[in-house]
Amino acid sequence: RFPPPPPPPLNEFDVLLHLDESRLSRAELRLRPSTAAGSQPADTGRKYANFRPSPYAVPSLVSSLREAYGELALFLYDVHGGDVIAVKWKPRAFLPQPFRPDAAGSRLLVVR
Repeated sequence: RFPPPPPPPLNEFDVLLHLDESRLSRAELRLRPSTAAGSQPADTGRKYANFRPSPYAVPSLVSSLREAYGELALFLYDVHGGDVIAVKWKPRAFLPQPFRPDAAGSRLLVVR
């Protein structure tokens, strides 16, 4: 039997979005161990009796993020059930650009 692969290094990413493990449908297939202490989902006091995790929830979220902010950042995740979405900013996202009203969404206008 082969040992499990080492966890991927996450220190190279700018932002880590940690997902609620109780809502992941394929958490047992993840490539790296759980990031939560004791790998138990936090008890929020709410009970979701009719909740069924969707295998398409995380890919749909990442697709939405890529669609909205894809020109500013890269969004990466473990398709096998990982509990983290890693974000790496593109360097040109921080360069000054001429103002265009049609591309002003999610941007901060700086007047000099």
